[in-house]
Amino acid sequence: MRRFIQITLGFLILTVLNGSTLLAQDTAPDETPPSDVENVRVTPENKSVKLEWDPATDNMGVTGYKIHHGTETVQQDNRSYNGTPISIGTVTEYIFENLENGKAHYFAVTALDSAENESVKYSVEVSATPKTDLKGSSVEDDGEPPAIKEVVPVDDKMIKIFFSEPIILPLESAESAFQIKKKTDNSSIAVTLVELDPNDAEGNTVILATSAQAPDETYIVTVGIEVQDHYENAVTPGEGDSKEFVAKGAESETDDAEDAEPAEDKTAPTVKNIKSKDGTKFEIEFDEPVVLAEDKKSHFTIYRRQSAEDKKAKKEKDGVEVKNVTLSKDSKTVFFQTEAQDDIEYVVVIEKINDVAGNEYVFKSDPDEGQKEEGIVVVGTESSLLDLVPPEDVTSLIAKLKAGSTNIVALKWTASKDGAGDLNDQLLYIDDSDAKSLGKTGTATDVSNLTPGKRYSFKITTKDKTGNESEGTLVVFRLPETGPEVFALGITALFAGWYRRREKRS
Repeated sequence: MRRFIQITLGFLILTVLNGSTLLAQDTAPDETPPSDVENVRVTPENKSVKLEWDPATDNMGVTGYKIHHGTETVQQDNRSYNGTPISIGTVTEYIFENLENGKAHYFAVTALDSAENESVKYSVEVSATPKTDLKGSSVEDDGEPPAIKEVVPVDDKMIKIFFSEPIILPLESAESAFQIKKKTDNSSIAVTLVELDPNDAEGNTVILATSAQAPDETYIVTVGIEVQDHYENAVTPGEGDSKEFVAKGAESETDDAEDAEPAEDKTAPTVKNIKSKDGTKFEIEFDEPVVLAEDKKSHFTIYRRQSAEDKKAKKEKDGVEVKNVTLSKDSKTVFFQTEAQDDIEYVVVIEKINDVAGNEYVFKSDPDEGQKEEGIVVVGTESSLLDLVPPEDVTSLIAKLKAGSTNIVALKWTASKDGAGDLNDQLLYIDDSDAKSLGKTGTATDVSNLTPGKRYSFKITTKDKTGNESEGTLVVFRLPETGPEVFALGITALFAGWYRRREKRS
């Protein structure tokens, strides 16, 4: 009899454990996001752009993609694009239509799964500028790369390059796609500006502004593979990628002062004005055109201005990252982005910037300034942009039946990262019920008065001070019924009690 009871008890315990395991398996949430989207490509067309990308992966399968887009670049964490995101199916290409020609648009893609998980990071941002469609008109894809037909000097600081077909310039750092060297000694002159000739409707002609060319010298222009035609055929090295031209000759001398040879420029550039703009940008205006190195960011260092006490204590400077340095068309104004600024003083250090003649900028401190600095002091501006980004979601949300109960579920989670520091509340949704406030610091709560045997979904979202609410983290849990598992537990307890009583009686 004792052996029978032992076997029965073992069977019942296994039944309970197996039911609990199945329950746990049934309610385990999928918290693994899809992989980040890779290799996004963009093709500009007439009033539209075409996006393509490689398929993402997910442990439960990718169910769709979300395209984030806008007319402003997004280079900082926890920022969003100013266009409304578009969710599509599992296709890996999409055509944006009804866009404005001549205006740049920026795109990034994320992947989605069935549990509403989204890729942790945006894809690498791509941008394109829609333009008048050449395909299907008089210009067809001949499969040949564009080539230089002729180079014509306009004056001693400008040339025109005529290509064999309409071309597309790189969206960024187009100057680096062109190289000009003197034929006699292979020395280079700087390319300071590149643009399509506005008077050439076909788009075959490029205008280059350069540093001063030596009169009557022969130069060689070489174009890089970054220059393509409208069918992505790139310039081929060694095949029409270079051409010679002879610089304009020196003007004949006259007695008229206006025709005299200009004096050699020996004056270094100076900063006319520097200002913070929109809370994430700086503008520096020089009194003459300047030339930037290939690594444009290397010219600038920014840090929060230290107090005299901090300087005396030799505290480390609180630096600010410089991003996306660009130069105006006249090469006199430098623009760059930073992280979100505060309404405090910053020091901007400018180094190794030359004018076209090679004169280097030198910072001169203000003699009337009490506290000496190694750069220009400028007051930052807080961003005037409307906050549209919600706090990060909570993570690791777990639901368990509370010990000793049949209708209370205990929820636990890991708090939001709250990168922006503006988290104001956490909200709990049970199925389709209204939100319940959990406060902004809690990481656990009990949900009572639930129905045994019923399946519940619990979602926790985060909300900031301006009302932005996150998509939320979801977990599904089914309470055990008052059936086999509960019955098995009751029988187990009954047999165990009876067996103990038998032992005491013997």
